[in-house]
Amino acid sequence: MLCGMGPKVSTHRAPDPSHFSMQTIASKLDDYGGEATKLQERMVAAEKQYHDSIAQLRSARQQMQRLSASLSAGERSANSMVKELRQLSPKVENVLQLRGEAAGHAYTLRTHKAKVDKSVKRIANMDI
Repeated sequence: MLCGMGPKVSTHRAPDPSHFSMQTIASKLDDYGGEATKLQERMVAAEKQYHDSIAQLRSARQQMQRLSASLSAGERSANSMVKELRQLSPKVENVLQLRGEAAGHAYTLRTHKAKVDKSVKRIANMDI
């Protein structure tokens, strides 16, 4: 056996893991800060869009409520016309045709009102 020939020992020291971690963290600080700023800007933009959308929904609900009232008034008028036409003799020219048209309009108005009221209720269920 040769003398002085033991296992080779490296004269280079291994890098200090804490030093390496600190460098990594320090290099990422700017990245994290920039990402946080971008995310905050996105959050502010999303909040603005949310509030704008809420205002639009409130406005739409109010407009639909007014439309519903108009549709209801139109339906009442059409039903009133049907009632008046029923009182006329069927022998009067076009009475049956007019009564049928008035009844059809009343039905159409009632159907539209139901759809509008459903939309109003949908918005109201959102607590808006």
